[in-house]
Amino acid sequence: IYIVRKRRMPLLFLLPMCLIWLGAMGNLIDIFRRGYVIDFIHIHAANVLDWPFFFNIADAYVCIGAGMLLMSGFFSKHPPK
Repeated sequence: IYIVRKRRMPLLFLLPMCLIWLGAMGNLIDIFRRGYVIDFIHIHAANVLDWPFFFNIADAYVCIGAGMLLMSGFFSKHPPK
C-alpha cells in the first residue's frame, strides 16, 4: 500500500511484485496449515516419459511475476528506483 500511494510505481513493476507476493503467501499458508506445500502436476506418459514436474498455482504466480519483472527491467526506459 505504501509503494502504491507514496511512490507511485508503474504498473509494470507493481503487477509482478503482487504476483510474487501472492505466490509466496500461498505457499506459506500451505506450510502453516499442512506443514508442506501441495504440488499437483506430474507428467507421465506410458513408459516413455516420467518427468517429475511438480508445480502449483502459487509457484506459477512466483515464476510469472519474476519473469514479468525481468522483462519489465529489460524493456523499461526508466527502471524503478
